[in-house]
Amino acid sequence: MTTRERKLLTRTALLGLVVTGIVLVLDRAGALQPLDTWLSDRRVRYCQRYAAKPTDKLVHLDIDDPALDTIGRWPWPRARLARIVDEIRLAGAKTMAFDIILTDPENPSYVEQRDGKLTKIDHDKELADAVKQSGNTLMPIAFEPAKQRSPQYMKMYKVFREDLETDEARMIKHLTEIEYEIDKISDLDQSRFIRARARAMYERIFEHLMQTPTAKLPELRAKLLPRTPRNEASAKTRLLEKQLARVLAARSIERLARPEDAKQTTVRRLSQGMAPIDKLGAAASATGFVYYEPDDDGAVRQVVLWINHGGRLYPQLGMALACSYLGVDINDIEIGRDEVIIPRPSEAGGPLSIPVYGRISGDDGSWYGTITDLPWFGTRKWSTMYDPEHQDSVNHVPINQVWAPIEIQHRIRNNNRVADLALTAVLGTADTDALETYKKRKLPLDDVASRVELIKSVPDLANVKEFTSFIKEFSPADLDEDSRGYLKAYEDLPRIAEATVKLEADLVKARTALTGLLDGKAVIMGWTATGAIADFVPTPLHALCPGVVVHGVVFNAIMTGEVWSRAPGWLTSVILIALALATIAAVCLLSPEPATGVCAVLAIAYLLINGFIFFDKYDTIVGAAGPLTAIAFAWGGCTLFRFIVERAERARITARFSSYVDPALVNYVIEHPEKAKLDGERKELSVVFTDLQGFTTISELLGERTVSILNEYMGLMTESIRERDGYVNKFLGDGIMFFYGAPLDNPNHAIDAMATSVKMQELIVPFNAKLAEQDLPEVFVRIGVGTGNMIVGDCGSADASDYTVLGDIVNSTARLESANKQTGTWIMCNERCHELLEGRFLCRTIGELQVVGKSEGMKVYNPLDWTDKATDEQREIVRLFEDVVTAYTDGDFKRCIQAINVYEKTFEPYKLSKTYRELCEQYIAKPPEEFLGRIVLSSK
Repeated sequence: MTTRERKLLTRTALLGLVVTGIVLVLDRAGALQPLDTWLSDRRVRYCQRYAAKPTDKLVHLDIDDPALDTIGRWPWPRARLARIVDEIRLAGAKTMAFDIILTDPENPSYVEQRDGKLTKIDHDKELADAVKQSGNTLMPIAFEPAKQRSPQYMKMYKVFREDLETDEARMIKHLTEIEYEIDKISDLDQSRFIRARARAMYERIFEHLMQTPTAKLPELRAKLLPRTPRNEASAKTRLLEKQLARVLAARSIERLARPEDAKQTTVRRLSQGMAPIDKLGAAASATGFVYYEPDDDGAVRQVVLWINHGGRLYPQLGMALACSYLGVDINDIEIGRDEVIIPRPSEAGGPLSIPVYGRISGDDGSWYGTITDLPWFGTRKWSTMYDPEHQDSVNHVPINQVWAPIEIQHRIRNNNRVADLALTAVLGTADTDALETYKKRKLPLDDVASRVELIKSVPDLANVKEFTSFIKEFSPADLDEDSRGYLKAYEDLPRIAEATVKLEADLVKARTALTGLLDGKAVIMGWTATGAIADFVPTPLHALCPGVVVHGVVFNAIMTGEVWSRAPGWLTSVILIALALATIAAVCLLSPEPATGVCAVLAIAYLLINGFIFFDKYDTIVGAAGPLTAIAFAWGGCTLFRFIVERAERARITARFSSYVDPALVNYVIEHPEKAKLDGERKELSVVFTDLQGFTTISELLGERTVSILNEYMGLMTESIRERDGYVNKFLGDGIMFFYGAPLDNPNHAIDAMATSVKMQELIVPFNAKLAEQDLPEVFVRIGVGTGNMIVGDCGSADASDYTVLGDIVNSTARLESANKQTGTWIMCNERCHELLEGRFLCRTIGELQVVGKSEGMKVYNPLDWTDKATDEQREIVRLFEDVVTAYTDGDFKRCIQAINVYEKTFEPYKLSKTYRELCEQYIAKPPEEFLGRIVLSSK
């Protein structure tokens, strides 16, 4: 490992540790709680492979939409609720609970008796009697946190604590005296005024009854409202009556709570509550509160198991119902800081420890405990929770199924009333003695058997039989109205008896079915009707779920022992650090792709272990957001850091490397890393060799200053090469070797090579002007351009190679560059290059040259300029010299000399024309044995 690599590794690891520390602090501070909650909900939904089988001991009695259509709009008369309680008792329910708080009394009704007197019907008492007769019914109580009160409210409350009869005018005076800014009576908030008086009055009544438990309304009125006339029905007296009812209700239900223990400091204290009316509280066998605190998003994920109200401890309704079902006295439950222990009987699994924790109240900032996570189970459909397969609605019974036998019984009673009227009509006409005997029996309306027996015996009564035979001798038209009424009643009796017997059979069938559902079960009655949207709450499983289901989840947890515990915070922190370190190691030691794969595996593996092992199998909630965030941030931060550092390093190396290797190759390898090793391939390319004539003289004059001049020259030439994506292969002293068509494909490689060569000739002019300014001699560029198939790729050993071109064309092109010295030209190209130029350059034919080291000749050309830029003189040079080359190639040496004369007469003689003249004169003097039309070069 190099020093640079060690430094990068160290810096990356340090950054990863810093990121890990930040995530750890955020996790411990609760900043990741929203993400943790989201992940927790996913666990609840998808990780239930090891969940305990739901209890079959609980039945939800649902007040649903059909019930409101059948039984009637809510609130139902207490008499109807009493009938429902009776039916639940008859069905054999072991215990039942209301998730409905009946806080207001129902007005009594009056029934006129036969003697004309009115009998008062107390419906609340009727329900209370049914509740008491059931023997094991829980009536709930509700609590809510005290709201933040305004200064005006609190000051009014203190005034009312001293004097409940304070009116608005005196209240304004009090507020002004205590420097409360108020100018007008309209500034007095009426709702606060009323609420403050109500609270103060409730507390005053409660305190008085604590001292005098038997005090009645008149005494309280005289004590608390002494200045209010006794016969005056004012708002204050009505409020006194209402608050007295509330206090009596609270006192009647508080007997069912357990007394406060000085050790139980973790129980939350709430001062506001709603209790059922005192008659129902007195009749109930137990109570439980229905309060729960939703999270910030409104979802119910936890419940408080105990609440302290007025120095009494109240259990959560679901827990109270389970204890009632198991026969556990709530006073025997151990309430600790970390657990609540329910002493279940051995047949129910023995004592159950429910893990609990605490939090800071958002209302008053106090700490409170006995909070437990709700062990939700099932799917998105709450009605199928208790089905082990979560397919069918199990343990949910529509309350209409309880109402059905009540309705049948009502019809039976109506039939029996009709039967009584018919019997009275028949016996009163035909046998008054039998009628008197019947009246004395006073058969209950539910007694079907006795009536049926009596109805069956009526036709056999002698007087009835005689009268009926007599009356049937007349046609209906001849009978009077009484006789027709008698006959109809006589004929209706069998039909009434038959219908009633059938109804009784239906009643038995309905009650048998209900018994099959409720016998030996705990029953909880609550709202599931969609119209009761206020009693629906979101949960981790459900968008909306009836609030009564929350209590069922608590009951199920106690019955099955399926309770969730929270792992200590340090365990999540240890896991977070371990996973973060593993992530940092992966990013530091592996390349990005494998490191990403390792981090993804770590995250997925932790999700699976967290969900299916910790949570599902061992019912332990371990934080998921912190470790996953640590993986994500450690991977992202370290990877990004390495990317930035390596990108900067790559840019630095690329810039440096590009001074040694052409950037075209550097960029090509960067963009195609899979081709980091460029294997040789045969390809048609154009290669160019250049040489700087006259530079030796300059180097002798300048010595070490030669390098700067050469660098300037090379910079000019290299820029022109790269303008057309040429690849600079080598610097050969003062010469350059470059080619076109690789590594990037270029179909115009010949044109670009020639365009660059022409541009070089143009660039040498200003360069020579700079040399002249320094009193240095001129230099000239000789260029050889060759096009053809050659091998291109890496050449060399495994640890030292060169990306270059090889082949006969390459060697021949190098000879073409040096051949310019003997022909007096500056640019020379081979025949294939000339073909690919497609006439875009004006080229003078040189002829067929046989360079040193070659046994064959090659036709070469001397490009002069772009065709569209060529001068008339250049075109004439090309035309006249074409005659010279043609004559020489044909072996007509005299004609060739003539063509040379014409050329030299028009233009001055130059080296190539002199060469052709010397060769022609030589061959005229001594004709060759075999003439091939070539110019054979004797030196490089």
